[in-house]
Amino acid sequence: MRFIYLDESGISTKERVTVVAGVIVNADKELSSVEEGVQSIIADYVPEEYQEGFSFHATDLFHGGGRFFDRRHFPRELSHEILKKLIRVTAEFRLPIVYGYSEKTALYDTFKKARPKHAAAIHHAYTYSLCAIAAERYMRERADKSELATLILENNENAQKVIKLVHSSLQRRKPDEELSPHLADLEQMAPGCVPITKIKHDPLFMSKENYVLQIADACAFTIRRFLEEKSDIKEFCDVLTGNNPKALEVDKSKDFAGYNILSYDKVD
Repeated sequence: MRFIYLDESGISTKERVTVVAGVIVNADKELSSVEEGVQSIIADYVPEEYQEGFSFHATDLFHGGGRFFDRRHFPRELSHEILKKLIRVTAEFRLPIVYGYSEKTALYDTFKKARPKHAAAIHHAYTYSLCAIAAERYMRERADKSELATLILENNENAQKVIKLVHSSLQRRKPDEELSPHLADLEQMAPGCVPITKIKHDPLFMSKENYVLQIADACAFTIRRFLEEKSDIKEFCDVLTGNNPKALEVDKSKDFAGYNILSYDKVD
């Protein structure tokens, strides 16, 4: 059984690109060790009295903000090292990463009559669907034929309802007229992967205290800044890709959207 932990980056209006990234973990063989890896990072850098329920946030670590990592009091070089350690867990355990990405322009134009909060939720859910398709493709092509997966997401109240609707549509349980054009796009992007069959049940929603969601957050943040062509993200991309940032390159034609798989596995 695989658990695929998904988190997003870039859902606010100020970011041009949204990314939903998923970290794939074998629940039986890897999960406990991966969780222990994040626990050890917390133990190394967070005062003991604050460790219970603590969660790292990539934005705070990168920019030097938040309660503990304010750059005025906490060395920024050290918070960057913590972020790299979170990302490096994926390499240590050879964890596959899947992600969906989309530029906001096209979808916001499509739903320009919607309230901004609803448009943001739809865009988040659409990008989620791209990541879900990447996860389905990974499970079909690279996992054992007998394996199934469950998706675990950070609890985002604004987008949760639309994400559940999109997930049902991907499973062809409750097709939605408003979303049908985008589902047709998904079928073209990943022929044969819709409806999804290797991902069972509705997605589960958990708090950011979940250790693996913190890794997914770090991956999504790094990938988004790469796609936005930020020059300050290279060293983190090198950690994520094993010094092969070209693995993150995508077609950046106008209003780009798509998905990608970063994996140590080879297709059989």
